[in-house]
Amino acid sequence: MQNPTKAVVTIDAETTEILTANKLANKLLGLRDEHEPVKLIDFIKSPEDQSSFFEADLKPNGELVLFAGRVMDVITASERVVPVSVWARGITSDSDYRYLVVMEPVERTTGILHFDHNGRIFYCDPNFVSVFGYSAIHEVVGLNITDLMPNVEFNSENHKDKCLKINTKQCVTGRTQDGFIFPLSIHIGPIFTKEKVNPDSDTYEGIVWVFSNISGLITLSPDGTIHSCNTNFSLLFFGYSQTELVGKVCLFVLKFKCISAL
Repeated sequence: MQNPTKAVVTIDAETTEILTANKLANKLLGLRDEHEPVKLIDFIKSPEDQSSFFEADLKPNGELVLFAGRVMDVITASERVVPVSVWARGITSDSDYRYLVVMEPVERTTGILHFDHNGRIFYCDPNFVSVFGYSAIHEVVGLNITDLMPNVEFNSENHKDKCLKINTKQCVTGRTQDGFIFPLSIHIGPIFTKEKVNPDSDTYEGIVWVFSNISGLITLSPDGTIHSCNTNFSLLFFGYSQTELVGKVCLFVLKFKCISAL
């Protein structure tokens, strides 16, 4: 429990009541050694993220699985909103179900771009420019969104048939001007004008999040196969998503090298 760099708590699986917490968790959430019962979800800003604590998958071996490396906004004791990378797994207990939750503050850069139904970028802010390694806005304006995010789900020919994912968050791969590949998240939605949405508009806004200091957490099964890892880290370090790595054998020979499990 006394991890010096991460906030660690154990919570009741049914209510998310915090049962134990290390020093960093107490500092982050403003808890005292002797505190009134509090729920972890009360510190989570997004209702969607709150509900994710009640959506565990029960594996055939009886293990309760939540998520690994999911970034959430936490409201701290000083009422600041801090993005944290969250890892949560079920742990055994004689009397009840519990989760072990590990939280690590991360650095987040947010950028904005506007593009048309063909994917052509006609506006972006300085943060978006710097994330992709450009020095000026005019160098990015005119590019296609797929030049910077090759695997973003965007169908220019059938945009009127709503093939473009609107109001959804995608985890994709970004590519800088120098060709460096890195993971990012993007939310695509219609552009608001005077606090209203023009339903006939074929221009869109993308909000991009990049996390620059996410640590990697990989769990292994007894046979040495990868059980779970956080996707942003695995994309940056291995070049593969969590889905692609789970079930593969992980060997440590100077560096991690993953090969297909037999």
